[in-house]
Amino acid sequence: MNSFFVNQSELDTLPYEEFPNRYNCAIPIRSYRREDVRTLACRKHAMLAGLHKQGLALKELLRRGEKLQTQMYVDSFTSLTQSAPSTSTFIPKVSC
Repeated sequence: MNSFFVNQSELDTLPYEEFPNRYNCAIPIRSYRREDVRTLACRKHAMLAGLHKQGLALKELLRRGEKLQTQMYVDSFTSLTQSAPSTSTFIPKVSC
């Protein structure tokens, strides 16, 4: 989910569904609609770039924010592929 570069407090503003977590019964899994998260990320990046001060219509603001969000994703992916390889972590399944 973090490919959209939004944090948990920002996600908390969106509607979600909860599901049981088979790895940790005390912490349920939240499921957000992808389109809601994408719109939130586009709006966030447009606002951070100051595009809201240009008086753009919402649709244009989101379109430009999506370009910024996409560029940020590409930049982060490029930096990840150039860094040292990561190791995978085994997370055991627990019964609830």
